[in-house]
Amino acid sequence: MKSVISAIVSFFEGVRNIFYWMPVVYRDKNFDEHYFYKIIHHKLSDMERTFIKDDSFIISAMSIRKAKAILQRLIDDNYYHERVKGIDTKAFIQIKKGKYTVDREHPDFDRWSQAGEEAERDRDHDKEEFFDILSTEINGWWY
Repeated sequence: MKSVISAIVSFFEGVRNIFYWMPVVYRDKNFDEHYFYKIIHHKLSDMERTFIKDDSFIISAMSIRKAKAILQRLIDDNYYHERVKGIDTKAFIQIKKGKYTVDREHPDFDRWSQAGEEAERDRDHDKEEFFDILSTEINGWWY
């Protein structure tokens, strides 16, 4: 009798998984890292929800929540826009007849260029932190 109940529960979990994953799989593209991040974020969200239900896994849920927050920043990818906010690129980048000219001597050009480098460092830092969490915590999430 126990194996029959287990089989029924397993069947309904499988059906639930189909509906839970269908929108993510449908929107997935083999294009760039953002689609990969979205799949991992979806998986972590499901794990977090499961772990929060069980008080003994609350530390795991908190670790997953931190990883998800970092992953969401990577998905949103606003690093560049946050860094260049307030820099008027029209002051040193001109577009005439479809051609760009850049005044590299303009004082804001250096700020803009540096902002791009800082955005890359921010993104790299988040990637490193996310994968460090994954690497050090993943085996302990179920214990």
